[in-house]
Parts: sequence; structure tokens; C-alpha cells
Amino acid sequence: AILSFDRINALRKIMGGSINDIILAICAGAIRRYLLEREKLPLHPLVANVPISIRTENSTKMNNQIANMMIQLATHIEDPLERLEYIQEQTMLGKSRHNTMGAKTLAKMADVVPFGLANLAAGLYSKYNIKDLHRPPFNVTITNVPGPRGLLYLNGHKVVSIFGLTPVVDGFGLIIAAFSYNGQVSITTTSDAKTMPDADVFSKYIRESANELETQIANLGKGKSATRTTQKIKSISSPFFTALKKYLKDNPKEVKAYKGLYHIQVDLGNTTEGWELDLTKTTAVIKKKKNLDPKILVEIQDENLLALYKGKLLLEELKIQGRIKITGTAAGKTKIMKLLTAFLER
Repeated sequence: AILSFDRINALRKIMGGSINDIILAICAGAIRRYLLEREKLPLHPLVANVPISIRTENSTKMNNQIANMMIQLATHIEDPLERLEYIQEQTMLGKSRHNTMGAKTLAKMADVVPFGLANLAAGLYSKYNIKDLHRPPFNVTITNVPGPRGLLYLNGHKVVSIFGLTPVVDGFGLIIAAFSYNGQVSITTTSDAKTMPDADVFSKYIRESANELETQIANLGKGKSATRTTQKIKSISSPFFTALKKYLKDNPKEVKAYKGLYHIQVDLGNTTEGWELDLTKTTAVIKKKKNLDPKILVEIQDENLLALYKGKLLLEELKIQGRIKITGTAAGKTKIMKLLTAFLER
């Protein structure tokens, strides 16, 4: 399938996030339709293995330096916009974890498990039917490679388009490669005849998935929110942020002591609500804001945050039980924990 880069970029500008998020959402829509028509769509979302670059600015080695993010593709969600938002949240969390670990750590992990060994493991997984006993770590690989923006010529002949061709190995039945070149994005499906005997049909679904997403976003841009099928869920933990805002206003020294930019993501069940705590100036600013690449991220369920605010749950209790997750730098995580502790013990 060949898509227009400008059209994809226009969707990104409206919805935020990255080009990669839009491409993942387009592929997810095609996969969902393909499996749904064959009555093979699972209840749980399929997981994509998404290679990402871990090359640093100072790196001079001429080699591939990549790690992998496991992204849930939201194939269990029917609405294209909700599917995209779900994927954006997944990539945001994935990037936060990778930022916390650092490129050096990821590079060392990649060296420990080379690609050849991963292929061998996949082969054993398939050969001995381990899939019957254990779910695979991912179902499809989706890679997006930015290519040349201008025209290329080969021996005086204009290169019309470039397609990515990915190898199919035992245990990896479907790989989707997106490659941008000269204002176009080619999305190539590579599979075997047993896994996907009609790859041409799937390619058609990719184009139609892109058109469907574009239509939905265009309607959203015009204010036609009626196209959204689910009712917006109201948060019950908003008193926490109202009280925190008042606490920081009454205690300006705390703003200086815990200076930084923090993001709290509240899980509402089918969706999430983001809050930004901006303590970078003399006066704290707390507001609803969706940040797709936060430096310090706090994840907590809506009801747990309310119970925490009312004193029915303890912060350390939630942390030990894994019901509150904090990702980011060590210094940032320490600051936000001390801030929350001071606020809750007020």
C-alpha cells in the first residue's frame, strides 16, 4: 500500500503524537478487519514488536543500533480514534521505560540476545508448539524507517518508489515495513502463504484503514464529536488535584523544593486522563494535559487516587503492591514521591 506522507502528517498534527503512532493505528485497523472477517479476532489486543533506534548523537559506528518496544495495538477497540489514542498511550509508556533505562543499558541487552539467537528461540517456540502452553511475546513486527525526502536517481533514471522487504523466519509469520520516500509512505506486508494467503487483500485493508482514520479525524476537527461511540467517563479523583493546587499555593517553599515537571496519568478504565504538574516557576501550575513523552510519569487508577486522597490507602502500600507506577530519572522519582508524601501528610 502506498500512502501520502503529507496526509499522514496532517493527521499527526491534529491528534498529536508521532508519525509512527499514526502508522501503527492504520496497521492495527487493517489487522482487526482482516481477523474479524475470518472470525479469528482475539478478545485481547494483539501485540506488535516495534524496533526503535537507540543510536546516540555521539555514536560513530556504522551499524544498526536498535531495541524493541512491545506495543498493544488496540485491536479489541472498534472505534478508530479510540484505537489511536490507546496506541499513543502505549508508545508513550514504552518511550518512558526506554528513557528510564537509557540507551547504554538497551545496547548491552541487545548484545546479550543477538538477532540470530532470537530467531532460534522463535523457531523452537514454533517447532515444539510452546504457543499452546504460553502466549507469544508479540504477534506481529511493525517497523517504520524514514527514507530520503527528495528524489533519487539511479544511473540517470528516476526512482519512482521504494519498498521495504523484510525476511520471514520461523516463528515470525507477519512483518509490516513502512518506508517513506519523496512524499510517499509505502507499507509492505511480508508473510508466508500459510499465515496470510491473501496478502493483497490485507494491503487493500491498509489503504481503507488509512481512509477511515482520516475521515474520523477530519470529522473530529470539524467538531463532529458525535462520531465517537463511547460516552466520556468522568473522573472521581479530581478533588485530589484541586487540593494539591491549594496546598502548593499555600506552601510556595514546596514548589521550590520539588522543582520539576511531572505528569500523572489517571486510569479511568477504557481511557485515561492526564494531569501536568508544572513546578518549574515560582507558582505551581496544575492542569489537564496529555503529554506523549513525559520525563516523570506517575500511573495510578482513578479509584485508588481518590482513596489515597481520602486517607483510605497509603502511598507506600500502593507502591509495594504495584498499584502506583513511577517512571523517569531517579532524582525525579524521588522528588515526586517526597512531594506526594508531604501533601498527603499535610
